Formats: sequence, C-alpha cells, structure tokens
Amino acid sequence: MNPRLGFKLGWRAFVTRSGVGGGRFLWSSSLALALGLVPLVVVLSIADGMIDSISSRTIETLLSHEQAWPVTLNADQDLQEKLSKVAGFRAAYREQSGFGLAYSQTARLGVTLRGVEDRWAGDPGVRRFLSADSGTLVFPDQESLWVGREASVRLGVKVGDQLKVLTTRTGGTLRIPRVTTFTVRAIVSVGYQELDRLWVFLPVETSVRLLDPLQNPVFFGIKSDRPLSETPAFLKQVREVLGRNWQVYSWQTTGRSQFLNYQATRFLLLLVMALIVLVAGINIATSMVTLVRQRREETAILKALGASVGLVRFQFLVLGLCAGLLGTLAGIGLGVLAAVEINALAFALEAVLNGFSALRAWLMATDATFVHLLNPAYYLETLPVKFDLALLALVAAGSVTLAVVASAVPAFQASRQRPIEVLRRV
Repeated sequence: MNPRLGFKLGWRAFVTRSGVGGGRFLWSSSLALALGLVPLVVVLSIADGMIDSISSRTIETLLSHEQAWPVTLNADQDLQEKLSKVAGFRAAYREQSGFGLAYSQTARLGVTLRGVEDRWAGDPGVRRFLSADSGTLVFPDQESLWVGREASVRLGVKVGDQLKVLTTRTGGTLRIPRVTTFTVRAIVSVGYQELDRLWVFLPVETSVRLLDPLQNPVFFGIKSDRPLSETPAFLKQVREVLGRNWQVYSWQTTGRSQFLNYQATRFLLLLVMALIVLVAGINIATSMVTLVRQRREETAILKALGASVGLVRFQFLVLGLCAGLLGTLAGIGLGVLAAVEINALAFALEAVLNGFSALRAWLMATDATFVHLLNPAYYLETLPVKFDLALLALVAAGSVTLAVVASAVPAFQASRQRPIEVLRRV
C-alpha cells in the first residue's frame, strides 16, 4: 500500500466532491461535529472557571487553607509565632462562627455571625474577593458590624443604621438570650450570593462574649501562599509544629462535600455534551456509507487497476480524518471564541429578550416581565472562563479519533467490493 497515494485520493475526494452526492453530506457532518463541539468547549471552560472561582472564594473567605481547633485548655494561642517557621505560611486569624437573629425597624432575619479579627479583611486572599459596596472594612468599636449585601437588602439597613442581634448562651441548664445593638459599618459582598447572603461580620472579641463557647468554639483560620496542590504537605508541617494540643483540617476536608458536588455537576454536564459529539460521529458514519455507495464505480476501477485492499480502505479513512479535522478545528475555535465572549453574549441576549418583553407589554397594555440570565442569587456576577489546554487537546484528539473510527466500517465495506460485480452493472 502506498500511504501517500491513499492520502492524496482521500483528500481529493473530500475537496472536489464537496458539492455533490455523499461528499456534500460528509461536509455537513463536519459541520454537525463542529456544532457539537462548540457547546462542549463552552460548558467545559465555564464549568472550570465557575468551579475555580467559587472554590477560591470559599477557601479564602470561609474555610481558609487550614483550620486549627484547640483540643486542650492549655493549647498555646500564639499560632502566628509558632507557624512562622513553616514554609509558605502567611497568617493565622482567630475566628468564631454561630447563628443569631438580626432585626431592624422593618424586618428580621436569621443570620450567620462571623467573629473575625480586624486585620482579617487585609489578608491578600480575602481582599481579592471581599469588597465593600459602601462603608469601610474596619471595626472602629466593639459594637460594629459588616452586613452582607443580600442580608442588608432584606433587613432594609445601610451604613450608619442601627441593627439589633439576638444571641443565646448556656447558663447552667438554661439558654439565656441577649440582645445587642450594633452599628452597620459596611455592606459587603464576595460576588456570590449563594455563599455570603446571610453573613454578618463582627469583632471576634465581641463574638466571644455573645456566642456559646461550647457550641461555637473559637478556632484559627490558617492562610498559605503555597499552591493548593501542595495542601497535603503544608497540612503535615502545620500538624507537626502545633502538636497534639490542636486538631488541624485542610479545606479538602472541611469543604469536601461541596467540592465533590461541583465535580459531579461538571462530569454530568460533560457527559451530556459528549453524547452530542457522539451523535455527530454517527452522522459521519452515515455520510461515509453514502459516499462509499456513490464511489463504488471508482473503487472498482482502482481495484481492477491493481489497487490493494489497504489502499482502498486508507483513502476512506483519510476522508473520515479530513471530516474530523475540519469539524474539530472549527468547533474548538468557535467554542473558544464563544466562551471568551460569553458574558457579552449573555447580556446581549438578555437585552433582546427584555426588549421583546417590553414591546409585548406595550402592545398588550400589561406589565413587562424581565429576565435575568445571570441572576446573582445563583451565579457569580460575571461568568469566569478557564481553559484547560491539556483537556482541550484531549477533546480534539478524541473528536478526530471518533471521526476516523466512524469511517472504519464503511471503509472495510468498500474494500470488500468485487470489481467484476460492480463494473458489470455499469
């Protein structure tokens, strides 16, 4: 078999017969493959971007890289000095978390109270995501609060307003309620309401007085400058330094269920998109069957002139390869372009839909119903995009391989044709 001749025959058939017969269907199958890859690339890049962005927000503003919990009363509380010898250690912040009932003059709301140190807001990881819509991220006194954006809307408060918080502590066998009046110093957000909608920050010195130490113990959030991939090594070193008086857990443990849920969702989305690509591969196989039938006279002549079975098969495999390459390059290229411009496309589509809704309401003299494709209650304020080049290369290789495999059966059928039977019908 002459591979060069087989490649030339397959390439010529793919290019010159694009406007008639089976070749036309083969090009349409390439288009179908491309259209199947576009949503796959978009979903893959957005899913990776969303998972990475939400995970980073969760780790930096909620879980910390590690959490250290004292297990004995004589546990040394000066973790900053002890951990300064650990490579990659950034800082340790005292924290406490509990629940309370916040109420203003117009509303009440169950909130998550987070006692933090004043310097916590200056941590590079926290500062990257936590921002103040209004006010400043400082506690000028012990009766100061930072209120999450969604909570501030539901409570109807703004910077400078008074907010009362009801908490309880254990006193003997009784639960003793306590009402404390605070002043709102900042309205804050991390850009993801699903995470911060009920957050209310207060000084950790105040939370220690208000929250039950048995149910809501104080712990230390430990931050690291090392990559997340080095978390196990960093965790081991922290445990060695702190000793048996502390229980230390990494974000991989404290947020395990949440991160597993993200990965499962990503897998299911990719599975659905992969089925679309599989259907496109079946279209290529169908087009190849049609092309084999239309080229049976040419195939018979080639075999009569001495072409080997391998040469006949190879030219049809080249046809499938060309269809796969064309569809893959076009699909991944368009998918990357669509992913990069996904926010602009979403806002444009939202504007068009709302425009039609407003026009319909005007014509029918009714109230317009507006849609929000990127509702901040469920999504990040903008869709982040992250491209995994290795995974995109794997998708491209799989797509081309699928096209070649889909053309294998028709190629074997073509090679089994007997020239004398085909030429007798001509």
